[in-house]
Amino acid sequence: MNNQIKALKDPIEFFQLFFGDGIFEELCDLTDIHYNQKHKSKHKKRDSHHRRWQKSDLSSMKCYFGILLYMGIVQKPTIGHYWRTSQLFGSKGISQLMNEEHWQDINSNLYFIDEEVKSDESDPLYKIQPLIKHIISVSQEYYSPEKNLTIDESMIRFRGRSKFKVYMSLKPIRFGFKAYVLAESSSGYMLNWKLHEGKKSTLKEIVEYLTSPYKERNHIIYMDRFYTTISVIERLHETGFGFYGAIMKRRAQVEPKVKSQVDSLEKHKSLFFVSSDRNKILIIWMDSKKVHIISSIGDDSHSEIKRKRDKKGPESILASCPNNIRTYSQHSRGVDLLDQMIGYYNLDLCSRKWYKPIVIHLLQIAVYNSYLLFRKTTQKHFSFIKYQESIIRELIAPMRKKNQSNLHQ
Repeated sequence: MNNQIKALKDPIEFFQLFFGDGIFEELCDLTDIHYNQKHKSKHKKRDSHHRRWQKSDLSSMKCYFGILLYMGIVQKPTIGHYWRTSQLFGSKGISQLMNEEHWQDINSNLYFIDEEVKSDESDPLYKIQPLIKHIISVSQEYYSPEKNLTIDESMIRFRGRSKFKVYMSLKPIRFGFKAYVLAESSSGYMLNWKLHEGKKSTLKEIVEYLTSPYKERNHIIYMDRFYTTISVIERLHETGFGFYGAIMKRRAQVEPKVKSQVDSLEKHKSLFFVSSDRNKILIIWMDSKKVHIISSIGDDSHSEIKRKRDKKGPESILASCPNNIRTYSQHSRGVDLLDQMIGYYNLDLCSRKWYKPIVIHLLQIAVYNSYLLFRKTTQKHFSFIKYQESIIRELIAPMRKKNQSNLHQ
């Protein structure tokens, strides 16, 4: 753990590692520049929106993000519902902080780069690349992960049009953006992140990019069958990683002479193979269907687990299961845990701007990562929602104080 964070105590201090006042002040400037660039044309008709625009100050920008996080906890059908005057359906605390018009102004013009400063426009993510790099950099700087790490995909819901949008039929979010994520297996802490950009990057390139900051540190990588190929695991071995991966039958390269043994494998029985270079272990176990797990660690030991006798009967039986498969099942859910934790407070703002859902997703990752840093550093047993509530109170506090001072004038 980084020594700089040992003196931190409060939730807002850990969140400010990712979103400090410097970031918010920069967003105030970039948002104002972006608005003025949109309206600088002499032929553009001046409208009421243009006449009322005022550059956001630090308290306004922090309050905007505080309300954004609040919307993830207290979810309503539309943004307008948060400013309804009804005591039953409105949110009086929000409407007293900032009027809807001001919040929508910031929301519609929020920007992360200055278009007049030369950017690498060959990078399709150039509009949000500074934010992506910042979140990843801070995540890696202040956290020392445990031994077991997981690689998997994460989906970000998006209903609009974008060349990055994909369809994944087996994911809870089927339409949206796909991100490749490296996370700590036990906690879901995000360690590296890469958006799928539609390019034909090889699996080897994706895995190498995600794992490159943690080479030669004796970490063990857990992957599903999408990522696991012989070339990928050989590269992981070369760069100092152990690995466990579910692997497709056609990628496993089982020798033809043992194919008959594999085909005739009985339920809850297993086969154990070791590669000629002694670096890879392949275990095939017959459950409801054949499970192929390849690893650089482990042996052919087994232990008993409870399995259902059949689909109709409630009775369970003790079945012999290879320990390598149990180890894989235990440590391969890190990214799923990350998605689960931020999914409880998922903020689904409808936007035609493709980068807005990605920014909100990165904000939620930053909140969750800062929460895990807080827990690990202070040893306090805050729940995640209690932690978020503390951050929200601190973010809106400057605007509340400003409003109170205006009332007394």
